[in-house]
Amino acid sequence: MRSCLVLLLSLLCAASPVQAWNLVIADPAFPDVQKISSGGSLSTFVTGVGQPSGIAIDSSDNIYLSDISSNSILKVTPGGVVTTFASGLNDPNDLAFDSSGNLYESDVGTENIIKITPGGVQSVFVSMGVSAVGGLVFDNSGNLFAASTSTTSIYKITPGGVLSTFLTGVASPDDMAIDGSNNLYVTSSTTNSIFKVTPGGVKTTLISGLNVPTAIVFNPLDNNLYEVDSGFNTIDQITLGGVETDFEVGFNSSGAEVITIETVPEPGTCAVLSCGLGLLALALRLKRRAAA
Repeated sequence: MRSCLVLLLSLLCAASPVQAWNLVIADPAFPDVQKISSGGSLSTFVTGVGQPSGIAIDSSDNIYLSDISSNSILKVTPGGVVTTFASGLNDPNDLAFDSSGNLYESDVGTENIIKITPGGVQSVFVSMGVSAVGGLVFDNSGNLFAASTSTTSIYKITPGGVLSTFLTGVASPDDMAIDGSNNLYVTSSTTNSIFKVTPGGVKTTLISGLNVPTAIVFNPLDNNLYEVDSGFNTIDQITLGGVETDFEVGFNSSGAEVITIETVPEPGTCAVLSCGLGLLALALRLKRRAAA
């Protein structure tokens, strides 16, 4: 019976992990990385990271920052150790990981998107040929989307590196996010809006009336968007239906933030299950002894 209870515990913990999460935020005006917990607690995680203009997290919760002051990408371990992951870039901007752990960087100075393997080997993934390429995001099929404020367009790059124009006429497209249904969300600082773009390229306004929206991320753990509203110095939670609430008020913003999501295992869940199942096992043993 005890082995069955242990197996049940293992299955419960493996099949239904409960995860907390943090918003991880950086700003090129401040050389630090901040975290905001799912409960709204703000803290400084690490300092001395130059001028971060892009951010991404790998599957091991290492944080990667593009630093325009050193033309490098910095790696920050979960313990806060900062090292240089890649150097020799030219005005590095946004970052995004593919499903194989390769990192992609929008290199504004060369108008290229650079692919960097987990071992740090760099290669040109695609030559964009347009300036001011900022936001990068992968969809669930492995296609990479890149936004250019200079052409007011969003570009799509297949996993094989085939470049095409996905959408034009997007005012000041900056940061982007993808939900679980491959809908694209784009911040527009000049219209103070967030646009929603379907996989078929149909654009609608998800929400307007913001105040210089810059960074945006989709949180698959609660199915909401989180957006840095630089004009109001807030971080907003926005449902996929377009309902906005303040998540963090009084956030110090320069208007150029980058943001991502970090998942945090919740060890207390399995501990509570273990305690409860242990008491159940003890009760069963006592019942058998009493029956004997």
